Amino acid sequence: MKKSKLLRKIACTIFLTTALSFIIFFSLNINFVQYLGISIPLILFLLTKYFYKGNIYWGGFVSLIALTNLGVFLFEKFLKGFWICFDFIDFIFIIYTSLNFIMLCLFISSHFFKHAKFTIPKEKLFSERKYELERIKIMLINHNIIGINAQWGDGKTFLFKRLEKDLKDKYIFLTIKVLSVTIDSVEKFILNEINYQLENESIFSITSSKIKWLLSQPALYNVGDVFLSASSYTRSFEYIKKDIQKIGKPIVISFEDIDRIESKEILFKIFSIVDMLSCDYVKFVYQYEENQLLRILGTNKLYLEKYIPYTTSLAPISFEKNIQFFCKNEKYSNLEKDIFNFFSYTIIIPDIISKRIQIETLDKLEIPAFSIRKMQIFLEEVNSSIKKDSFKSLKKSKQSIIIFYYIKHFCYSIYQKIDLSSNFLEAEIFEYDNKMYSLKSFLNIEQKSEILWNNSNNKLALKILILLGYNFKSLVDSLEIKENTNRKKNIDDFFKNVDERENNDKINRMIKNLYAAGKSEYTNYEKFVIEMDKSVLGVSPQSQKSKFKKLYKKMYYGKDMERDNRTIYRFLIPELFDTFQAFEIYESNPVNWIKLIDFYFQQEEIAEISPDFIRILNYCNISNKSVYLHILNKFNNLKIIRHLKDDKNYLKFLDKYLSAISALQYVDTREVSWLQADYNDWNVVKKYVFDELKKKLTDFANKTPIEGTKNEVILMIAFIDKNIQIIESTKKAENKTYDTQSSHDKQPHYHKQIKYFEEEKLSSDEIKKELNEGYERGLYKPYEVNEIWDYFQKKQNK
Repeated sequence: MKKSKLLRKIACTIFLTTALSFIIFFSLNINFVQYLGISIPLILFLLTKYFYKGNIYWGGFVSLIALTNLGVFLFEKFLKGFWICFDFIDFIFIIYTSLNFIMLCLFISSHFFKHAKFTIPKEKLFSERKYELERIKIMLINHNIIGINAQWGDGKTFLFKRLEKDLKDKYIFLTIKVLSVTIDSVEKFILNEINYQLENESIFSITSSKIKWLLSQPALYNVGDVFLSASSYTRSFEYIKKDIQKIGKPIVISFEDIDRIESKEILFKIFSIVDMLSCDYVKFVYQYEENQLLRILGTNKLYLEKYIPYTTSLAPISFEKNIQFFCKNEKYSNLEKDIFNFFSYTIIIPDIISKRIQIETLDKLEIPAFSIRKMQIFLEEVNSSIKKDSFKSLKKSKQSIIIFYYIKHFCYSIYQKIDLSSNFLEAEIFEYDNKMYSLKSFLNIEQKSEILWNNSNNKLALKILILLGYNFKSLVDSLEIKENTNRKKNIDDFFKNVDERENNDKINRMIKNLYAAGKSEYTNYEKFVIEMDKSVLGVSPQSQKSKFKKLYKKMYYGKDMERDNRTIYRFLIPELFDTFQAFEIYESNPVNWIKLIDFYFQQEEIAEISPDFIRILNYCNISNKSVYLHILNKFNNLKIIRHLKDDKNYLKFLDKYLSAISALQYVDTREVSWLQADYNDWNVVKKYVFDELKKKLTDFANKTPIEGTKNEVILMIAFIDKNIQIIESTKKAENKTYDTQSSHDKQPHYHKQIKYFEEEKLSSDEIKKELNEGYERGLYKPYEVNEIWDYFQKKQNK
């Protein structure tokens, strides 16, 4: 509404109100109480009916009429010589006048604020979108119904909002969220939006109110079909169009994402109403993805053009243009377009792999034109992670982080293979003959080059591993050991690079960290580690057990099979598994690692080497010498009851803890490659791993002049001797099964639940109740219920 038009309307309102008020007040003898009794309820009713909707214009005019009317009333009493005689009524008049005056001020300020010219900088557009925006503007001038066709996330809504900003002085824009529309409320929903805008312009449409009232009558069950054949229904929409014309500028109504409506009937009903309402003063814009819309309608494009005759399709934006565009945005301050250059390079396969597959290079990573929204999410995550100090020690930290999020957002089948309990280099992401293989297993298959080139997924998997920055020397070393018959000569050719292996470990820790940060069930690990450091490990050893019990109750999810992001502990899973896993993902300092290990020995009263104990040690970060030696010292003093030769976690344990000897710069441990070759012959392992390492360490101890270093090496030799005793033991260890990765955990032996009930000191009735609830949920098998109950009954009868 222009200022001149508004001033004329205000002047007209004041004049008419003054004239009518003079006639009424001089004709009727109305006293103060009668005036307030009539005017206050009436004004409140009008303000409540319209102003609560945000119609500041209506509220302003009601206040203007009320103040003018009040002025005439007081003037009439003044001429007759009357004045207010009660203090209370005087007070009411002051309040009433003040409220109306405030309303009038709000109206005036709102109007001028609305029409004030602010220089708000517009967001930049892709060059393609600039031309498309201009094309939509021209289409909107020339046509009454247009469509914007693009894939989800390609910027339809963003472009329409930009259109709204550019043309706000020429059009009134309304956006309808069609997902909230039902088949019986289509007309009412659209009319509500139009009627709201009419009221905002102080235009009361009797026609739209009449149609809405008819639509709300329960007797007219299929009223839409009746009206479509009735001329009165069509004439009603003609009257609505005339009401809209009074506003002075056209209304543009946008239907956002109509392709998400799965009901064909609702879509055709929308098309029908739009067809009746569309004119030069009521224009419509459909936003949709054409293929999806055609699928829902079950028709062809020619038929769709009957309802949406004029359409513009948004061009897809390439990956490179997305990078260039968003890297200029201050929101992505940690990103520079140069760090994405590797996407355009041919990928060189490391010699150690290329010799085995007879392929030297792979084409650059193929990147289709992903949607703008998907690219934004991808870059936001890269931007937030790339500044973390914990990843800066990686040789190609930025590239590794980018590739991780590339996997997450654009290669979800590979992303699903990430497992926190193992390294990503061991993930089964290669396919052959309908089976999945890890890279190591894949390299053992014959005709590898043909398989690789004929399967795009295998090429992609190898590209991902190379771009993540992995070194493959240790992997290939183990394969060559297995294949080469002259083992002694082959071992002498191994020169493992400690830094490269350490870099692989850093990549694995980075992947686990970023993966956990994106999963709701792991998002509380970091907070837990901080709280554990402070409230448990930070107190005296005597208080740690009670403090941990308190923390466990706080972080324990209960007997439900899923976790939220407020907890970390799971039902029937040993609590220290989750504790050590949290510390591995969100690394703590060496001092706290030592405290955690000591606490673990105290909490679990560790006296022997068991499968659970080995799994716990596999979570430990032993890159620090103090932590490593502390664990060895603890390990060497434990009893050996059973061998662990059939436990895969024990192989990982040996690989990790023996390789640490070279990682900490004592002696070369290239012999560990025998373990990575998956040998089942433990006599061979003893001869070529344990015995060879003992010789090297013994020579080192004899040569070193430093007593402290000699004692450290002697501790390592004792560690090897302890493992020789383990593999020579004749009794097999019982290997419990826990699924620490899955949210739906397998149930271990019922003894763990007995321990839980004992720690909680539950009564017989409480135990019975727990067993009943657990059995109904399928947490216990029948024999487990009997065994647990029988245990506590016998204990009670003693």
